[in-house]
Amino acid sequence: MIRVAIADDQILLRQMLEAMLSADPGIEVVGSVGDGVQILEVCQARRPQVVLLDIRMPAADGIDALARIKEKWPATKVLMLTTFHEEKDIVDVFAARADGYVLKDVKPEALVMAVKCAAEDLCVVHRQVYDYLLRKFSVAVGGRISLPSAEGRQGEAMFDTVDRSIIRLIAEGRCNKEIADTLHYAEGTVKNRISRMLAAAGLKDRTHIVMFALHNGLL
Repeated sequence: MIRVAIADDQILLRQMLEAMLSADPGIEVVGSVGDGVQILEVCQARRPQVVLLDIRMPAADGIDALARIKEKWPATKVLMLTTFHEEKDIVDVFAARADGYVLKDVKPEALVMAVKCAAEDLCVVHRQVYDYLLRKFSVAVGGRISLPSAEGRQGEAMFDTVDRSIIRLIAEGRCNKEIADTLHYAEGTVKNRISRMLAAAGLKDRTHIVMFALHNGLL
């Protein structure tokens, strides 16, 4: 039996999701709440295997809740279930280690399958989101997908071992203080290194550092 929790601020939709999933004999809905704070309480009390999170919620949004869930219960699978597929959301969601991104126009049977796939440690991505990721992180050559070439990995020369450790922790959703504590540096040192990386690569923010690292094979 797969234990599932749901967080969505739209009451009717939340009830529909609960009924839809509960109809499957292999799924038990152990919590259904309306914001990103309440879902943390459900995770603490009921320890769901899979969590469905909306992105736009009061108190704490889905991306913030996702990061906190992954920090406290890293084995919990989290699927973002949303009407939005804005590019910034997609990058932020996967930088925070989501296990899938599904749009709300998905068919009921497909959603049930997505939950079961997530429980089996498979990443589930809606086709529109997958297409965006291909455009962003891959190079299409004659209809096939190739990884960036060695010549494209300029980040290997630009960033040292400590920089790459910082980038990996940023990709896990860690804040500067958490990164500093993990690597045993002062928080100001971490901040300065991130600023230097941004300037060296001509990037705008932390999310773009992760994207750059993915594109150049540094993660």
